[in-house]
Amino acid sequence: KEENQLFYAEAKVKAERAKTEKILALATFIIKDREHCEELMKAEEDAIRKRAASELQEYVESIVKIEKEMDMLIETKS
Repeated sequence: KEENQLFYAEAKVKAERAKTEKILALATFIIKDREHCEELMKAEEDAIRKRAASELQEYVESIVKIEKEMDMLIETKS
């Protein structure tokens, strides 16, 4: 009877270890997946900021060009 109890106790410990290892593996996977998603989001965010800065610079240059053209037209008509 003691051998059976010992056998079942060892089996239970082994099963609990297996569950724990499975949970730890899943947690590790989730953490790595989250980190990967965060890296992708940061890269996308950086790309959007870079694109926005570039477009803003283009708009500023266009405005400056138009202002110069307007000044030239005003001077020509004067």
